[in-house]
Amino acid sequence: MNNWFKAKAGTSLGFAMAFMGVGGAIFAQVTGILIESIGWRQTYMALGVIVALLILPFTIFVIRSKPEQLNMKAYGEDEVDVENTKVDKTPATGVEKRTALKSPAFYLVLLFTCLFGLASTVSFHVPNFVESIGFTAAMAATGVTCVTIGQTGGKFMLGAINDKFGVKSALFVGIGGGMIGVVALIISDSFGIGMLYLGALLFGIGFSGSTLLPPVVIREVFGGRDYASIYTTIMSASTLGVAVGTTLFSYLYDASGSYYIVFIIVIILFVVTISSSLFSLNWKRKLNY
Repeated sequence: MNNWFKAKAGTSLGFAMAFMGVGGAIFAQVTGILIESIGWRQTYMALGVIVALLILPFTIFVIRSKPEQLNMKAYGEDEVDVENTKVDKTPATGVEKRTALKSPAFYLVLLFTCLFGLASTVSFHVPNFVESIGFTAAMAATGVTCVTIGQTGGKFMLGAINDKFGVKSALFVGIGGGMIGVVALIISDSFGIGMLYLGALLFGIGFSGSTLLPPVVIREVFGGRDYASIYTTIMSASTLGVAVGTTLFSYLYDASGSYYIVFIIVIILFVVTISSSLFSLNWKRKLNY
């Protein structure tokens, strides 16, 4: 995405990633129907075939890493700046991976990405949380829908905010929305179902940031020279965070019988997440590129 869009890269990334939520919503229904009709084992194989048919032809024959490979130009490459001069077509600026690995900024972004992924996994527990505080299964399903709506719309919104106001604004809106959403969930048993739905919606916006904001921060801090290599290394931390979070939060709920301690931990994780990302952005000027 960063190779193909030189202008409005955040909006384009948000638009693309929003369809992860759309695809999830559609295939959740498809999967449920298939499991009921043919069983879960056959459903796994059926989904594998569906994914192969939908994705492989497109990725093999259409998708390329850079537009130059198709004799095309990136969107916005020829846009003029405020003085009506062409943008210089200089090589991508940034630091090499070996330089990035030696900087505190790399480990701050690594921490940011890992903890963001960890905190986002609390979304998997929303249905159980809703029922644990006395609401019905139907209300729990609606809460999940609110999370999905927030996740899908949040990617559009955060991408646009990043392009218009900068990455720091996107971080505050995304992570701040997630924090407020968690607080709303905590107090929803006292304020009613409307507060719960609002909290789920806002948390969905924060959840959307866990996939959209790390690549934006990585690009902003380290530039484009070794972006792909740095990105793949750092995003492995997100996978680790998700793996730990799904187990950790389940264990904490089983041990305490309540999700309140889980939500308090998530709020703390959000605070550390926003702090580490801001420190990494401030370190950028010390990388000298």
